[in-house]
Amino acid sequence: MDLTSRFFTNEDAHGDHLILPLPPAWWSRPYEYTWAKQYTGKEFTVLDAACGLEHPFKYYLVNTCKEVFACDIDERILSKEAIIREINATFGDNAFTLLDEKQLHGIHYDIASLVKLPYDDGVFDRIFCISVIEHLKDFFNRHPGIPSTRFLRLFFRHEIRTSLCEFRRTLKDDGLIILTLDYPDVNLSYLSGVIQSIGLSFAGPVDTVLPPNALYSEKMKLWCFRAILSKQ
Repeated sequence: MDLTSRFFTNEDAHGDHLILPLPPAWWSRPYEYTWAKQYTGKEFTVLDAACGLEHPFKYYLVNTCKEVFACDIDERILSKEAIIREINATFGDNAFTLLDEKQLHGIHYDIASLVKLPYDDGVFDRIFCISVIEHLKDFFNRHPGIPSTRFLRLFFRHEIRTSLCEFRRTLKDDGLIILTLDYPDVNLSYLSGVIQSIGLSFAGPVDTVLPPNALYSEKMKLWCFRAILSKQ
């Protein structure tokens, strides 16, 4: 199992299908999903954090893990009809028929923000969070020159830090957080500092140097970074 945290490259393994055919506009998902799949396990209780309605990774988890939880801030996550509508809108009419009964009904769904997860301490073997944290409101990520002190955090939103604290709280002692993010929307120096300050660590080697063959979206002007975190 590869525990290296680094940028995705064009040469990394990828596939254009995960339960459902992935839309071409999802430029990084073929790489992210293929990479994240290796961290599943039949004995694992897992969370797909900010799973989205139509995104198929949670359905893959149903086939490969013991118990699957999935949360999203969108209240429609509790509506099977809304999920089916989003699947069909994204992947084509009747695309939901590609899912079996277990995939459609074998997930524990919750409405939740990542900054306040509705789960007990230490319940998950794996927490998957795929291209989400760049969308969180975090003043210190946008202004890395300003120190994230306890006093300043009283006045400015710091959702990346708070979400990672929640991941740590709900993770088992020997669990892993499987994280992908858009760069430079997430400042890697800030992220590394947060990880160290809250009792997490990178689970293996870390390479934050942007290689010349890094996966890149010309349209979005973004690269994609992958990280594996564990408790200290």
